Amino acid sequence: MDKFAISSIIGNDASSSWIVFALSAFMGFSISYVASNTASAVISCPLAATLAIGVGLNPIPHILAAGLASSISSGLPSTTPQWQWYILQRLLESLICLKQASYLI
Repeated sequence: MDKFAISSIIGNDASSSWIVFALSAFMGFSISYVASNTASAVISCPLAATLAIGVGLNPIPHILAAGLASSISSGLPSTTPQWQWYILQRLLESLICLKQASYLI
């Protein structure tokens, strides 16, 4: 069995660097929606490094991508607690309205 099985999945060509870079950034960005920025970076940076080393790439750019992506979602209004409560409230109001409308039919 291959020691680096991830390299057989992603490959070792030039495009694999961009694939791992994009996966690292997306991982950091998506984890930061449910966790704090620090927790997101603590989770995603070692995973990005392991993924890059598994493919045979320098892990530093991928760690930087995951770390920067972990902190970028705090600039979006959808990640603030007030905005999340607002969206949840609107969703519940919509569900209640749909439930009441189903009784009228």
